[in-house]
Amino acid sequence: MAECNPDMTFSVVITSYNRPEYLVNAVRSVAEQEFSATEIVVVDDCSDFSVSELLEDFSQLPLKIVTKRFRRGASHSRNLGIDHSSCDYIAFLDDDDAFMPQRLSYAAALFARLPDCVASLCSYQFMDGRERRESPPSEWVDQEKLKKGNAYCGTSGLVIKTSVARLEKFDEEVPSGEDWELFARLSQRCHFYYSNQPLFLYRVGNHASKTNQKKSLSISQLEERFAAANKQRTWLGEVNYLTKIATQILGDLGSKQQIWQWVSFSLRKTGCLITAKVLFTLTVNKFARVLRY
Repeated sequence: MAECNPDMTFSVVITSYNRPEYLVNAVRSVAEQEFSATEIVVVDDCSDFSVSELLEDFSQLPLKIVTKRFRRGASHSRNLGIDHSSCDYIAFLDDDDAFMPQRLSYAAALFARLPDCVASLCSYQFMDGRERRESPPSEWVDQEKLKKGNAYCGTSGLVIKTSVARLEKFDEEVPSGEDWELFARLSQRCHFYYSNQPLFLYRVGNHASKTNQKKSLSISQLEERFAAANKQRTWLGEVNYLTKIATQILGDLGSKQQIWQWVSFSLRKTGCLITAKVLFTLTVNKFARVLRY
C-alpha cells in the first residue's frame, strides 16, 4: 500500500438516532484513528436526548453536530452530512458500527495509490470479533457481482470523494437497500475499489432486529422495498431484476406464516422458473450454512 498523502482531508459523517451508547462508541472510534479526521459531522435524526450534551467529553475533536427538526430517515441524514462536509473525502459511519484504527489511513493510502479511484469500499469484522465467512477479493467493484446483490459491505464501508458524493447522493425514496442502489449508480458512472481488508466493526444485533422486521412485513409493505431494484431495473436486466425481487419475497420463508401466500406472490411477480430457481438456491445456501457450523 502506498504512503498516505498528509494533505488529504477526511470528513466522517455519523448518522444517529436514539442510540447514545452506540454513538459514543462510534465517535470514540473516529477519535482513535491513526490518520486523523479533519471534521466529524454527526447528524441527529431527532433523538430523544441532546447529542451536544452527550458528546461534551469529545470537545477537543473537530465535531460538527447537525440536529434535524423532523425525523426523515438515514438517507436524508447522510445527504445532510454531505451538505455539511468540507473535506476532500467523506467516510460514512452508522452510529451502531465503529471504525478500526487504520480505517482512514488505509483509505488515504489507497486513494494515493489509485488516483483515478473516486470511492472505496472495505470489508468488516463483527463487533464480537467474528470474521465474515465470505468476502469478495480485493478488486475494482464488479458490476456483474452487484447485479447479483451486495456482496461487498454497507454504508459504513464507504469512503467517497466529496465532489462525487454531492452529485450521487443517497436516494431518499428508497426505504431499503439504499447502499446497494448507490453502489449500482456509482458503478455505471465511475471506477471504485473494494478492499477485503476488514476496516470497520459491524454490530450483529442491529442486523438481527432488521431481519426480524423483514420477517413481519406484509406483502404491501414488502413491495415498497422493491424501490431500489425498480430504479435499477434497466441496468440489472430482466432476469437479474426478477431474481432480486423473488429473493426479497422468498427470503426467510421458513419463518413466515402462510408460506404458500408468499410463494404465490413470487409466482405472480416473477414467474415459475425464477421462483423455482430462487427457492432452490435459498435451500442450498441454508444447508451450506448448517454444514459450516
